[in-house]
Amino acid sequence: MQNSGFFRECIFLGPKGVNVDVIAHELVHAEVRHITNIFTEFTKLPAWFIEGTGIKVDYRAPFLIENIDVSQEEVEQIKSVFFLSDFPNTNVKYYQASLIAVEPMNPKDMYRALQRLNNGEQFEDVFNEFF
Repeated sequence: MQNSGFFRECIFLGPKGVNVDVIAHELVHAEVRHITNIFTEFTKLPAWFIEGTGIKVDYRAPFLIENIDVSQEEVEQIKSVFFLSDFPNTNVKYYQASLIAVEPMNPKDMYRALQRLNNGEQFEDVFNEFF
């Protein structure tokens, strides 16, 4: 897991997390949270976006695009989840749907968009062209 502090980002790995995919996933979470300010992190970033960006760098078999079979309805359902506490993190389908939701976005565009969020713009206005 990744956890934000006021002055740094921390990553905690258990025995099952010591692999390149989990480490990359958690580092993306830390990077996104490092780029955004604390207000943006807690009020503008939906859970599906946070998890989807992490899954973009996770190449374990269930998260390869060719192995994902989720409906557009499932993608839309996951996009209604804002708070991480409400994200059903025990279901692989939700991570897969999050990946499908963020897949159209270029990582370089993501960095610019996150800066726009920090500057006061709203998530829907900034990311509407991608999702």
